[in-house]
Amino acid sequence: MRKEKQMQFILVLWVIICTCFLSTMARASLKGACSKVNITPPVGVWLSGYASRDKPSDDILDDLYAKSLVLGNGKNTVAIISVDLLWIPPQITRQVRTIVADKTGIPGKNVLISSTHTHFGPRIFSRMKLGPQAPDNKVDADYVRTLVKKMANSVFIAHKNMQDVKLGVARGRLPEIVYN
Repeated sequence: MRKEKQMQFILVLWVIICTCFLSTMARASLKGACSKVNITPPVGVWLSGYASRDKPSDDILDDLYAKSLVLGNGKNTVAIISVDLLWIPPQITRQVRTIVADKTGIPGKNVLISSTHTHFGPRIFSRMKLGPQAPDNKVDADYVRTLVKKMANSVFIAHKNMQDVKLGVARGRLPEIVYN
């Protein structure tokens, strides 16, 4: 069921992107770029996602990233940010959108922010319940400030490196990737 929702999200996102640009593609060029910024927190932060955790992180297995795609047609520009976190609270998305708008001119309403829903990301919001062993003050405020800057930076990097791109659609099957 979760995979179906993810596929629906991707399909809706693709339709939105196409709708934004199809009307002007014949007369305007499309520019775009991607970026990836490491957002891995330091060892010792509390992780989110499982209530049975009774201690902070003690190792890093895989790095976490903020990945951005910026597309523009000369008239409108959109940014899509995907972060390796359980979820993104509105307090953080508002800050990121404001910084991106101020530094790039991309309106906040044109910035889509999503998370990969990893259960091995840092706790970034104090109202997340982690169980009785994790008091509400177990959010690393310094990390959250750094996270906001890095998410916005992922958009800056992509925005700065935009070049002519072509938009295309393909269809295929990769049964070895999706399984239950």
